[in-house]
Amino acid sequence: MTMHAYVTEESAEQAVAKLTPEGVDGVLTMTADPAAAETVGRWLAAEVRDHRIDVVVTWDEPQSVVLAHVVARELGCRIVRVLGAEGLVELLDAPPPDARGLLIAEPAATVNSTDALIGVADRAGVTPVVVAAVGSAGQRDETALALPVIALGSGKAR
Repeated sequence: MTMHAYVTEESAEQAVAKLTPEGVDGVLTMTADPAAAETVGRWLAAEVRDHRIDVVVTWDEPQSVVLAHVVARELGCRIVRVLGAEGLVELLDAPPPDARGLLIAEPAATVNSTDALIGVADRAGVTPVVVAAVGSAGQRDETALALPVIALGSGKAR
């Protein structure tokens, strides 16, 4: 069921401000405020809707999966989780054939981390279309990515 809820960028930015930064890297805790995570996810879904996304690709960690769930529900598509352990990266879920993917970057992700997500998606037959980043910590050099990046809560323009 696609909800198509309209959320403004301003309300999504306010929701990001409600999310709790924790840990050494200031990673946002999407589970800290479910309503804020819902608002952010709906905004991201609205921003990528025109890209005709078939699958949301995300790291298999709670903060990214919560956001991916909201975005995928809004877009009416599946989630493909990616596990990274000890330098190995693998898919935990099979993507649909010839899928167009939205990749959700971790808030404190580096370019290499995002590149790994792009690479594993590409090898699995998912065409990476756009990257979503929430609360990026300024460590990511978004100009190094070949894909468009939709960032929220980073102080950078889309």
